[in-house]
Amino acid sequence: DIYWQQATGEIDRVEQMYRRALDVYQLVGDERGSGAAYVGLGRAAVKRGETTQAVAMWSAASELLRKSGCDDEVEQLQGAIRQIWSGGVRVA
Repeated sequence: DIYWQQATGEIDRVEQMYRRALDVYQLVGDERGSGAAYVGLGRAAVKRGETTQAVAMWSAASELLRKSGCDDEVEQLQGAIRQIWSGGVRVA
């Protein structure tokens, strides 16, 4: 996605951009945007090796994206979560 393209290899910077985006999306009540920001935060967590945090972020994203009717994205996230719990790590 756009944040990873802009800051390749800079996990802290990317995470900061997602947190700012999440703040804005939450402020305006955009559940789909908030879900997308949580997906990005989950990716950052995976890149740091923080799989429990990734699952938490992707679970929050799944809930919001489900409410927004983004069923395909929810399925992808649930698959990524299953991969983590089964011992393999895959970035959604």
